[in-house]
Amino acid sequence: MSTRIAIDGAGRIGMDLLRIIYEDKEDIDVAAVNGGGDHESDIRRFAHDSVYGDYKGSAVYADGSLLIDGKKILYFHEYDVEKLPWQDLNIDVVIDASDNPAYKHVSAGAKRVVVASPADRADITVVMGVNHNMYRPERHKTISLTNPAVNCIAPIMNIIHKKFYILKGNVTVISPYCVSDTDCLTSKASNFTIPPRAADNVRSIGCVIPELEGKFNGISLMAPTDAVSLADMNLMVGKQTNVVAINEYLKAMAAGPHRGILSFNEKQLPMSDFKGDHHSAIIEPLSTVVSDGNIVKIMAAYDNEYGYCHRIIDFIKYIG
Repeated sequence: MSTRIAIDGAGRIGMDLLRIIYEDKEDIDVAAVNGGGDHESDIRRFAHDSVYGDYKGSAVYADGSLLIDGKKILYFHEYDVEKLPWQDLNIDVVIDASDNPAYKHVSAGAKRVVVASPADRADITVVMGVNHNMYRPERHKTISLTNPAVNCIAPIMNIIHKKFYILKGNVTVISPYCVSDTDCLTSKASNFTIPPRAADNVRSIGCVIPELEGKFNGISLMAPTDAVSLADMNLMVGKQTNVVAINEYLKAMAAGPHRGILSFNEKQLPMSDFKGDHHSAIIEPLSTVVSDGNIVKIMAAYDNEYGYCHRIIDFIKYIG
């Protein structure tokens, strides 16, 4: 039986998630979307995406619903999410892509809430391929999947820590630019500069890998690209190593237990080729550097929308 979900938020993540579910014909029943109120803009953004291109199927709005390939999806515009009819609709999982308090969806009758962002009040924070097996249905009704950057970094940090023992490190995340009306660094001509921002979310790695709590910090740079991000990880490890050992280990993990989560860029493809890639992290082996045997640099690319949305889908199936 298909998992029955609702999506709260019709922004980039909400619409990308809906699109991928239909593109990939996932066995997930999308019953409702709580959008921004402008159904014409929402359906147009779904059907004609400036980054990923046009949706290949049909997508229209009619009689209070979205019709995707003929499938009816109820469309709501409700700011008070506790008024949404999740109980009446028998919603198994709400995907909160709007920053609304997750507990309000539970009050509205949702059985589970998956938060598509860091959430301090979530019952558990999960990264697929790292600690998803810690989820317990009897204890965890609100689950944060943190953010795309941590979903890229944490699986790599986890496997490196197990073999080489990370002492400390820092990360620089280079992500596509966006414009903010409240941040003076990003409010002006972000597509012509590379403004720095705090990467507070990097510190949340300790939530999913407790042994690394307090050992990481980082910054974020916004670059004039449209989809693919890059994580530059610099680590001090407790075990002497070299470039060959690091790359061979990462390659084996990507081909084995972390297949589908990690990928290994042996073809030396440019980052722009990873637009639409499903993986959490695409490791760049030519960029691996080891200094003095214990200072390690690892770089990994990721599509910060499509890669992350596929992990949301993976988790929906996991808790199914």
